[in-house]
Amino acid sequence: MGFDVLKNISIKKVKHWIRKDLNQKFIEVVHELIISKEKNIQDQKKIAELEDEVRRLKGEQARPKFKGKKKIKKRDTSELDHDDDDEDPPAPKKKSIPVDKEIEVEVDQKDLPKDARFIGTTERVIQNLKIERKNIKFVFKRYYSPSLKKTFVGEIEGLDGSKFGGDLRALIDYLYFKLRVPHEKVREFLMEFEIEISKGQLCRMLNESRHELEEELEGARQASLIKSKTNHLDETGHKLSNLPLYTFCFSNIYMTFLKTFGRKTKADAMSTVFGMNEAYCFDHTAINYLISEGAGEKFLKESRKLFSNTVFTRASFFKLLEGLELSKPQQTKVKEAAMYGAYIKKAQGPPLKYLVTDDAKNLNFWRRHQLCWVHEIRKYKLLDVYGHSTIVDELIDEMRIFYGKLRAYRKSPCEDQKKSLTTLFNKIFTQKTLLNSVNEQLALTMKNKKKLLYVLEHPEVEIHNNLVERDIREKVIKQKISLFNQSWKGVRAWDLMLSLSGTCKKNGVSFFKFLLDRHNRHENLPYLGQLIAQS
Repeated sequence: MGFDVLKNISIKKVKHWIRKDLNQKFIEVVHELIISKEKNIQDQKKIAELEDEVRRLKGEQARPKFKGKKKIKKRDTSELDHDDDDEDPPAPKKKSIPVDKEIEVEVDQKDLPKDARFIGTTERVIQNLKIERKNIKFVFKRYYSPSLKKTFVGEIEGLDGSKFGGDLRALIDYLYFKLRVPHEKVREFLMEFEIEISKGQLCRMLNESRHELEEELEGARQASLIKSKTNHLDETGHKLSNLPLYTFCFSNIYMTFLKTFGRKTKADAMSTVFGMNEAYCFDHTAINYLISEGAGEKFLKESRKLFSNTVFTRASFFKLLEGLELSKPQQTKVKEAAMYGAYIKKAQGPPLKYLVTDDAKNLNFWRRHQLCWVHEIRKYKLLDVYGHSTIVDELIDEMRIFYGKLRAYRKSPCEDQKKSLTTLFNKIFTQKTLLNSVNEQLALTMKNKKKLLYVLEHPEVEIHNNLVERDIREKVIKQKISLFNQSWKGVRAWDLMLSLSGTCKKNGVSFFKFLLDRHNRHENLPYLGQLIAQS
């Protein structure tokens, strides 16, 4: 640079260059300090973990972990807590305590002065519970007919040859399924009252078939589909001995329905949603379903041999399927398509309105489908962004604010707000960051735009899946306590009783009273389907 050129440069410009260079260096130094600080924290955690492992190997106890106080984050006023219900629940009324017996308590006349006069009464209810054994010995009269060569014996209605009464069976079911008491502890409790019951008898009682209750649950499921607009679906894994199992949970505000399979295909998810009486119809709807799933020409040509507008049962359709040259995965796809075709044709059960799920592929089969926003936000929390957590934190804050605005839109939808929310969605999820993993996740979210923003077209649909997660948590907790099932009978019993328990709770019915009524065949309580229809 010549002297003539330097003469034309102002001092202000030189200061600007120096300041710009210093600012850049300052940013780099601060960035390095942040990374080194985060690395030191990670190193300290690793050292602490290794020290704890050494203590364990020596037979000593690891250092206790103390949870720090949770910091309350300031949130945008438009954001609502996703755990809240759509409407604020009414303030609970103080329940009056039921009274079984009333006793008047007099004041001892000796303690009363002469000028004392009666001014009224005051009440206090003393709550108590009486648990006692009630064994009844029945003496059965027997008659013999020589002509028929047959013996006639008196029968007790409702016992069905069981050695245990309805009240006892209801208590056992309530303790094991609702209160999650292990069956060994249930037996110990009964033996305190001198109830003679073996481990085998108890297990058989818990795992017995209950066809009437299964039919009642199916009736409740169908009635709830008519009443409820939004339905939820989720799944969880567990074990049968050492075999993996998968439980689907289908629920709404009126019912809970659990069903377990050895796999977790779309066909299994459909079976849970569409009901116990499976029907199959391989019509144009089914073919279009296969096309939407990306079926090839050869596969479509072979599967079209099944084309029919007839609705088949499970057995008859599977028999037709065996005659085709299709692989097992292709057969599964055809089953899914035929089940979907039958349901759209209204061949089974009431129509399903809206379905809310996470973005698992096996749950993606319904056309009116809303994805859960809570699951979507959770994905960003799980990204590996070592040293760049502030980028993700800011992005999550943006998503939370957007989520709050969506919830506000559901309560009072309008066209202008709908357009602004669509624009804001595009702005958030088309941005580029310094991290490839975040950019890839943003692109995946953008692909699901239609299903994440389905609520803009249908404000009545829910945008989170918390309801079904709470329902399925009951089975997860039961698994943690009782570990795994030993037989498919036990699996079915868990699904049925936990479904009935959840359905009773949602309809304000005492599960214990429900069990007492059904085991004793009193029929004082109406069927759950009737309760839902009348609500």
